Amino acid sequence: MEVYLAASGASTKDGKIQTAIILNCAGPQVLEVYGNIAWESDDDKHKPDKVLETLENYCNPRENEVFESYGFWNIQYQEPFDKFLTEIKTRTASCNFQEKEKMMDG
Repeated sequence: MEVYLAASGASTKDGKIQTAIILNCAGPQVLEVYGNIAWESDDDKHKPDKVLETLENYCNPRENEVFESYGFWNIQYQEPFDKFLTEIKTRTASCNFQEKEKMMDG
């Protein structure tokens, strides 16, 4: 989104205008989320960096270690093997295993 603001020349505009552009591009669902956010201060809801950070935290909540570990242990084998290995590596990265490489050894 920051690239869009820079490319459109909006990065030099007031924070309220930048926020309006972000919300307009993001769509009505994000606008609804934005309207329900409890801001620390009224000024924060007009700061593009705070808006983007808050929306990112909303869309990417903290990870649940137990759930991620459960997903790792229940991976089904997939063809081709490269796809399966990529899935294992992706899941391992999101788990809080002490020795990630050992989790992939058979």
